[in-house]
Amino acid sequence: MGNSPAKPMKKFQYYWNCVWDDPVVLRRMNGWLTVQWGIQVIAVSFSKSMQTSVRYLIVVTIVTAFLSQLANWQAARVEVRQAESDARLEALLEALTAANHLGEVDVPPEPEGS
Repeated sequence: MGNSPAKPMKKFQYYWNCVWDDPVVLRRMNGWLTVQWGIQVIAVSFSKSMQTSVRYLIVVTIVTAFLSQLANWQAARVEVRQAESDARLEALLEALTAANHLGEVDVPPEPEGS
């Protein structure tokens, strides 16, 4: 009986989560969206002769400020993830080093009477 509405939504959520977890994809997406937005704003502004409009300048300024804040937020988010990843790697290396040192030490077996 076809796909239920929940199934495509789950696929969308899966791909959306994959995109949000990959900093490389986010950087590329941010770059392409910025280029596309810039081209569209220039085309619309020339076609409507809006370059001299104060409202147009205000809107462009607000959108630019918003996009720069979004880019800064994303960069900070990536740095936090990298720091968390580095901390996990450091803890793993310390655990492996400790396990390696424990394996090299000859620990006498406990006496059976204790």
